Amino acid sequence: PIVVVSERIAGVDAPIVGIDNVAAAFDAVSYLARLGHRRVAHICGPADNVLTSERRAGYQKAVEAHGLERWPEAIQPGEFSIRAGRVAIARLLAATPRPTAVFAASDEIAIGAIMEAKAHGLRVPEDLSVVGFDDIEMGQICDPPLTTIYQPRREMGRKALETLARLVEGPGKPVGDTLLDYKLVVRESTAPPARS
Repeated sequence: PIVVVSERIAGVDAPIVGIDNVAAAFDAVSYLARLGHRRVAHICGPADNVLTSERRAGYQKAVEAHGLERWPEAIQPGEFSIRAGRVAIARLLAATPRPTAVFAASDEIAIGAIMEAKAHGLRVPEDLSVVGFDDIEMGQICDPPLTTIYQPRREMGRKALETLARLVEGPGKPVGDTLLDYKLVVRESTAPPARS
């Protein structure tokens, strides 16, 4: 018996325990829109990762729902790493006009984006708001502390083991997917855009 945690695996017919990544990304970008941001960029994760496509879909859904600006560089390729955040934000800051906010597909990407924005002389969040995804511990201690999507990793593990036990004890009985609650955690990396 197999239970998949966090991200669906192509070709594997197994119950999944995770969160609704599309809805979570939508909520993160919607929060930026409510702050007044109209030019929100997105830095993606690895191209072949299902979480990347789900979080990008949530971003695109929010852009459409809130009538946010679209421009060629708005969606940047990346990896789940600090380096990818630095590289992508350097490209975004070369665009004219620059984005006022960034939604990153992971906290590592977001932390790299903050580091590179500061290296370019920008202040976060005064000049650029940044939102991450995952709520890793490093995001709480970076400067400034990171606004992010919290997903209950411990609860995912517990539910996955419970689901696995049900599969072992009752082979052949249908077991569905389990979607757990996520939460937007607002910290100091986001603020309304500066008025020009």
